[in-house]
Amino acid sequence: MILFLLSLRIVSLNPAVTQLLLLLGAEDSICGAVLPVDSVLYNKIVICGNFAFPNIEKIVSLRPDLIFTAGGIQENIAYELRKMGFKVYIYYPENFNEILKNIEKIGKIVGTEDRAKFVCDSLSKEAKKIRKFCKRFKRKKIFFEIWSEPLITAGRKSFLTGLCDIINCENIFSEVNSDYFQVSPERVILRKPDYIIVLHEGISPLKNYGFHIIRINPDLLLKPNHLVLKGLNEIVKKIYLDGL
Repeated sequence: MILFLLSLRIVSLNPAVTQLLLLLGAEDSICGAVLPVDSVLYNKIVICGNFAFPNIEKIVSLRPDLIFTAGGIQENIAYELRKMGFKVYIYYPENFNEILKNIEKIGKIVGTEDRAKFVCDSLSKEAKKIRKFCKRFKRKKIFFEIWSEPLITAGRKSFLTGLCDIINCENIFSEVNSDYFQVSPERVILRKPDYIIVLHEGISPLKNYGFHIIRINPDLLLKPNHLVLKGLNEIVKKIYLDGL
């Protein structure tokens, strides 16, 4: 889907895409977005609810040329908006290569193809550096703790699992045919992960079982865009560099 419009009106229901649009220089095309949004946008656009509960009435009133959504819990919303006649781009990459492909595609849509190519080339080079460094060490088993109560983690269809190979790690639930799902602490304990990657601000239910627990800013890893490499670098520092 490529749109060639001089004044593209975009509504982003996916905060990862909102950040990408800013990175690609398409700030003026954004007429609405869901929370959270960067402060530079807050007073310039219409806030259309939040990620889990977008305000359909506000979205429709903006008459956008294109709406960006996520998959998962937003699949039904994307379906309804398409039924209403809107063009919808579902941004839901499952690995790093898909993130790059989507950035290039979005760059074409908003007319900043050269900028998108530069961003992708830079990210690709950085990922290769991280991968090369991490291969010097023994592969680690990790558990992504996305939420604590209930305990939510990532499966095969999550982009988090797709990122593991870059840092020479293995998601202990990579065989589960899902993106995100609930799991019991007992199942985690049985799989003996080397590290627990906590991506929320609450108390981990696994804190008293002797695991190495690493806390990472969720803003760096839970949005599949250019920021994930910063999140991966934080994991690398904790796993491979602490104690050297």
